[in-house]
Amino acid sequence: MKRQLLLLTGFCLLALNISHAQNNLQQGDECFDKGEYECAKRSYSLYKTQNATAGMDEKIERCDECIKILGIANFLFSEKEYARAKEKYNELLALNPKDPHAKEQIALCNSAISSVIRSNATQEDYLQKANDFFKKGDYANALQNYNLYKSLNPQGQNVDELIKKATDCQQSIGIANFLYNNKDYEKAMTEYIKVLVMNADDSYAKIQYDLCKSETDKATQAAKPQTQPQTQPQTAATLNTAATSANTRPAQTNTLTPYPKIQDHPNVNISSLYKKGEKLKNAGNTWMGCGFLLISLASLSGSSTEDPKKIEYLLYTVAAGGACALIGLPIWASGKSKIKKATRLYNEDKRNVSELKVGFSGNGLGLAFTF
Repeated sequence: MKRQLLLLTGFCLLALNISHAQNNLQQGDECFDKGEYECAKRSYSLYKTQNATAGMDEKIERCDECIKILGIANFLFSEKEYARAKEKYNELLALNPKDPHAKEQIALCNSAISSVIRSNATQEDYLQKANDFFKKGDYANALQNYNLYKSLNPQGQNVDELIKKATDCQQSIGIANFLYNNKDYEKAMTEYIKVLVMNADDSYAKIQYDLCKSETDKATQAAKPQTQPQTQPQTAATLNTAATSANTRPAQTNTLTPYPKIQDHPNVNISSLYKKGEKLKNAGNTWMGCGFLLISLASLSGSSTEDPKKIEYLLYTVAAGGACALIGLPIWASGKSKIKKATRLYNEDKRNVSELKVGFSGNGLGLAFTF
């Protein structure tokens, strides 16, 4: 009886062991189909220890290979190497056609690759638009499109150099236009030339350069001294001819030579004298203003305190304010004197009215010099 019980117990344990081993095998297959290769490998290893069946080593090796390929594929995908990642996921599907993660990742790779292709087309559009705007001299729109191109392709086709060139052209055009509006045509020409060196197709810069050149040519021609016509010796015939045609000829108008500029005054440079006077007057005003401010602050503070130390400090403040005022007064007087002298010299030479404009400054009659 005991022997029968032992046999029955052994048979039950064997049956349980076989059943448990079969569960491990089934669980391993399920994990493998789901792409959970660590779980599959662990279950296959347990089954192998319980039941030395041929084929388990092959299953375990296939799990190891899948784990290796999956790790490489996921790394390539994270680095945005979508084409290479897709190849690895396809290798994984060759080992496990049911792997759902590999299928999803392949779909994502396809989408990313299509997006990159569309992005490359957009990049070329931005670059082409930027180049077109640059040739037309529309540097603001050129810079906008160059920056859009750079955001999609930071290393593409010397984009930083293109952006710098467009920025330099834009700055030079702005400076040139400012100089042109202020009639400084020679300096404006220099800036327009800078633009044309960088962009020979800029039609606006060409037109502005021609206008500047025309203005400078006019100024040069006007500055040339006028030569008196050579007089021929008068003969009897010429005198008779002049007498007979005197009533029919229009009266000759005398042309005056340009007056010298105010900087060429024989005794003093009025412009420098006036400007120096303005600086001295302003410096004197500053000194006197500081002095009066110190005195006012001390007076206000002294009216509300009886502390001897504070009163002593306020007296020092008043003394300092008086000193500032005394320093500023002669400086102001000197500047005022120079301004009056410049005004007097100017009024003595009314011919230079084209070089100066009379106006009113904050402290009285002043001169606004235009150079």
